[in-house]
Amino acid sequence: TTITTNTFYNNAVLTSLTISNNVTSIETCAINNCSSLMSIICTKPTPIKYATMMFGTLPNGAKIYVPKENVDAYKSIWADYAYAITAISE
Repeated sequence: TTITTNTFYNNAVLTSLTISNNVTSIETCAINNCSSLMSIICTKPTPIKYATMMFGTLPNGAKIYVPKENVDAYKSIWADYAYAITAISE
């Protein structure tokens, strides 16, 4: 239920990650320095509590897909990544 600190640190082969409904927390720098990570899909209806730099620095063009009815909530809570947050297309 937790993606712990540095779980995916420096993983250069990870291109996509799905965060399912059963994830309740993402720790600081859990998904950090993943140079090929272009797609993060978060299916959880409400945003997971923000942890400092939980995604580190995302590569240019990377997107975080969230349920369309909660895009604004995610952008508010995950403000450092608001530029990358968009609705999951149906």
